Amino acid sequence: MIAAWPRLAAALEGLDCALMGGTAVAMMLRHRHSVLQDRLAARNRDLPPGTFRITAAEMEEFASFFERPTPEELALGTED
Repeated sequence: MIAAWPRLAAALEGLDCALMGGTAVAMMLRHRHSVLQDRLAARNRDLPPGTFRITAAEMEEFASFFERPTPEELALGTED
């Protein structure tokens, strides 16, 4: 699953993954907000049938839910 979620939900997802023999790895791409807004506008200009539109206001709301991973979280799963 690729999403931005609160730490507790991420921890539970990682536990489920470990119980099934997998490894959960946190990854984050850092882009300026203006870049994300430009990409969203481009996406919304040419939506395929059946694809939902995300407004700039919705993106702002969703962004407020994002919890930036800590350095420790980003290091999980990178050890050999």
